[in-house]
Amino acid sequence: LISQKKQALGLGIVIIGIILIPPEVPAANSKGPNIPDDVKQTIRFRVDNGYNIGIVAGIVSPEGRQYYSYGKTALSENKKIDEKTVFEIGSVTKVFTALLLAQMAAQNEVSLNEPIEKYLPKSVKVPKHNDLSITLAHLSTHSSALPRLPDNMRPAELNNPYDDYSAEQMYEFLSAHTLRRDIGTQYEYSNYGFGLLGHILALRGGKSYEELLKERILDVLNMTDTGITLKAEMKNHFAQGHSGSREVSNWDFTSMAGAGALRSSAQDLLRFLAANL
Repeated sequence: LISQKKQALGLGIVIIGIILIPPEVPAANSKGPNIPDDVKQTIRFRVDNGYNIGIVAGIVSPEGRQYYSYGKTALSENKKIDEKTVFEIGSVTKVFTALLLAQMAAQNEVSLNEPIEKYLPKSVKVPKHNDLSITLAHLSTHSSALPRLPDNMRPAELNNPYDDYSAEQMYEFLSAHTLRRDIGTQYEYSNYGFGLLGHILALRGGKSYEELLKERILDVLNMTDTGITLKAEMKNHFAQGHSGSREVSNWDFTSMAGAGALRSSAQDLLRFLAANL
């Protein structure tokens, strides 16, 4: 699993490798399989040549977890990164959103195959194509025929493009959009679709996306270094975003949190990965 700190900007990554399927979440600091030397060499090459500021690699097996860290949290600081360093994990957030959907569907709180208009305000007009409706399953599999991004995004700050995109704008785009092909027939990666999915699940759960995630996944797995809002401990370990050698602002999400708002550490992501396996 590879997560870029800024989607398509390549500003520092967290790499997590898998060897075996663990029967349970292994204990931290246990003796596990070694991270291969060629992986370490690649990490050092990328950091030493300025492709990344810092990289953390982790590997999990039934025997335990091991990490390899190289680099700093920011060019302007001399603070080394480690498995507790908190990164923006970008679109790996979508995996958490999909898990929320799976849980809520299993508990009959939502239905995978119901049209999404069932879960949205009646004022929202959801587009159809040849009388086919978009479902939650379509959103979660990038087969909704919705585009990667809505065309009504007008960010005030280009370095933080999702911060001021509201639910009202999300509804406005959906109501005005015309689908160009049949739903469910073609894969097209959609940040908008997953942002909409997270929004719908939050509406259905009666809580914010972050509150729902914390209650149903993060607290259950004791993922204390994962969230959207940075707690004091997370702030202390937060990696600065970079574009090449230039520091840039971190990203914030208003309505589309389910597409990429989460921050997490390699330690927490290995815990999440082991639990899913």
